[in-house]
Amino acid sequence: MDPTLIDFYSNWMTGLRTMAFLHNLIVSILLYMARQSNMSNILKIIFNFSGLLRELFIFGVNMLPLEIPLSMCLGVAYSTDAANFFFRETLAIFLLWRLRQIEHRKSDKWISLVLLFIRTIAQVSYSYNYHIIKRL
Repeated sequence: MDPTLIDFYSNWMTGLRTMAFLHNLIVSILLYMARQSNMSNILKIIFNFSGLLRELFIFGVNMLPLEIPLSMCLGVAYSTDAANFFFRETLAIFLLWRLRQIEHRKSDKWISLVLLFIRTIAQVSYSYNYHIIKRL
């Protein structure tokens, strides 16, 4: 398949996801303003905003020319990683919040918090090590 066609489809899908996150962000903000401010709506706003940023950074990475300075490349990579981190962490916290609403036990709460902490540490260490190895 032609590389320009692959880039076209990749950017087209990124554009679709960007529009979906923008729509969901607006809906989440409107729901937050219409109802009482609760944790679910706040997590939805953070999730959709970080997803929107993530997609915009991915689109920016696809649009970068091949010959750019290392500092610009690292800046875009770190920004994308930060948005991706907040996107994934907010999704995990939102899902744990929904599970807590279904059934509330202390043992489940502590197990979930420990697993979330381990997941966060693993994601941060992977991202840090990935960029250190890439620089070598």
